[in-house]
Amino acid sequence: MTREENYIEHALHIGQELTGLSLQQLGFEPRMEDLSDDELTRLSADDLEWLDTITPEQRDKSLFQAKLLAGVLWEASAVLIDQLFEDLNGLKSLDQVDRHDIANTFVLSGLPPRHADKYDVRFAQQFLVIAADMTASLIRGWATPGWKPPAATPSPQQPTVNPRSTPSPPTTKHCPFQAYPVPPPKR
Repeated sequence: MTREENYIEHALHIGQELTGLSLQQLGFEPRMEDLSDDELTRLSADDLEWLDTITPEQRDKSLFQAKLLAGVLWEASAVLIDQLFEDLNGLKSLDQVDRHDIANTFVLSGLPPRHADKYDVRFAQQFLVIAADMTASLIRGWATPGWKPPAATPSPQQPTVNPRSTPSPPTTKHCPFQAYPVPPPKR
């Protein structure tokens, strides 16, 4: 097995383990019978017709690509975090950080240079924390900020309103699932 084949197998294995993003969110095109009633009601007649035209070969390819994408996202996130630690250690050793110092970093140098005077040790620390949290979300799942599950029994005075009850229409014809919000993690 070549090095590239080993990496693909590794990424596929990792991609299967990540539960924070569904394969549908990464481009997998499921069969209609695999969709929940809720997912089916969100789809327009055109989306349902389009789903019916997907061949088993296309579906298998989309599954392979979604798993591969999940694994590659995980691996890229790990590299990003490692390089942010390197950037942070490099910046901590300096008395003062300037544009030239930022230009010689792994990650921060890829950010817009016009804001480089704002990138300092504290910024790098915050960036690292956010990157780690986003990476962890690949496993634990994503939650909408400030979203709270509705009460089990709403009071008669205050009916529960679910912000997800009116989904936005799909933004692309070729993948109707990507336009819908990510459900909150199950607890």
